[in-house]
Amino acid sequence: MRPNDRPYNVHGSAKPVPKWLKTTKKKMKQPDVDWDNDPTPRALVVACLGGACGLCTAALLHDALTYSGAVTISWLPLWRAHMAIACVGIISSILSLYFLEVLARRSKHKAWKSSSSWLLLVALTGSATVIHIPTYVVILVGALCTGWAYHRMRRIP
Repeated sequence: MRPNDRPYNVHGSAKPVPKWLKTTKKKMKQPDVDWDNDPTPRALVVACLGGACGLCTAALLHDALTYSGAVTISWLPLWRAHMAIACVGIISSILSLYFLEVLARRSKHKAWKSSSSWLLLVALTGSATVIHIPTYVVILVGALCTGWAYHRMRRIP
């Protein structure tokens, strides 16, 4: 191979660069999916669906036991039964959220941190099951606890 056969000569005189070498490659179009968005709202929607399934199951179980006559629950006031059913629904929602976070984040520690703040709702409905707390107080305090838990959950990296 002679020195002039190369595209660039060592002595300063160069052959013209071929066209295929000059052109730059076009950048590939990036997909429209944004992978950096926050999955928290979607996880909460799916966890609420799990909670609704738990709530419906507990309500159906209570109705089946009460109306069939197999178990007499006349000593159980209706407000206590409804708060227990709500507590079961919240527990199933928290369990759904925990398992979703374990699958998404691949860390049991982070999943526990994100779902443990919702345990305050379980404590609220559990205490409202044991002692009679008016419904409007449970709804107001539950809404405040929900806002706090959601804010705390969003801060977890």
